[in-house]
Amino acid sequence: EQNFTHMLGIMIVSILLMGVLFGVVIKLVGSQAMGFRTKMWKQAELIESIYETMSVGLLRLCVTDEKSTIIKTNSKGLELLGVESVDELVKNNKNLRISTMDEMDIAALEEACKTLKKQWDSVMTEVHVTWKDGSIHLLRIRDTLVEMDGNVKVIQRMCQDITEERKKHEDALMAVEEKASLDPMTQIKNKKAIEQLIHDNIKEAGEKNVPIAVGFVDVDNFKNYNTLYGHLQGDEVIKFVAHTLRDNIRGVVGRNGGDEFSFCMLNPTEQEVEEAMQAVHKKLNEGIPLLETGDVIPTPCSIGVVILQKAGLEYSVVIEQADQAMYFAKEKGKNTYHILKG
Repeated sequence: EQNFTHMLGIMIVSILLMGVLFGVVIKLVGSQAMGFRTKMWKQAELIESIYETMSVGLLRLCVTDEKSTIIKTNSKGLELLGVESVDELVKNNKNLRISTMDEMDIAALEEACKTLKKQWDSVMTEVHVTWKDGSIHLLRIRDTLVEMDGNVKVIQRMCQDITEERKKHEDALMAVEEKASLDPMTQIKNKKAIEQLIHDNIKEAGEKNVPIAVGFVDVDNFKNYNTLYGHLQGDEVIKFVAHTLRDNIRGVVGRNGGDEFSFCMLNPTEQEVEEAMQAVHKKLNEGIPLLETGDVIPTPCSIGVVILQKAGLEYSVVIEQADQAMYFAKEKGKNTYHILKG
């Protein structure tokens, strides 16, 4: 009996100790769990704060074969898509068919979602979005697959407004192309550029059945300038003729090389062509000052122009008749112009 009582006492004490120990463990685990939850909440709040203040738009989409639904978005995402709320974004738009985009851009985004079949795949698309103020913005949209369960995919869509970036790029490209199309000395169109412009204008005139005037200009006895006054003065003559043509002709003007120039006027009246030639002829004969003495010397030129209006005009025909007009101008004794009307 004494042994039994002793053992029972030990067991009771052991149970009590185990209960106390279990309680301590439970309290410790609960405290750690609460700390972990608090930490997770703080991390979630931090992530939410970062998500909301990002300079790019973010959307999370749940995509199946049948539909797409928005899980989450930030304010920037709504702003870039030209809407104020998620409801407005999906209103009357099946499968996130955003009303601020045209059908081709919508189809491109849907195709991007379809191609995301493997984890971490990413597809980039550029779309145009029209905002409520009527302005059109170019967005670069990167769709990335972040979760996949069977045919259910979670796609993160990142939107970035690249309107200004693209404009700067296009402006820079245009500036390079423009520079490449200019004659270095005169800064009017070079031979390749003016020939292409005249070709395009002749084609347009033929398609629209409107008048077109094409002309050639030669500086009379140009070699004499170089011989008598030097090559620098010769260069000044070339620049003067170029700028005179540019300033008095409503159309495109270019230098074919040496002392030869050409121009084109799309849809002019005969009177406009006549007045332009008179102004050019007058200005050229007023001349320019010599570099060394300041004495003014005239810069006589021969100018041949053809005016045509016909459906389906051919480039070779127009050029041939412009050459013929130039021939007539030279036959008159140079320092004049001749207008040939087709």
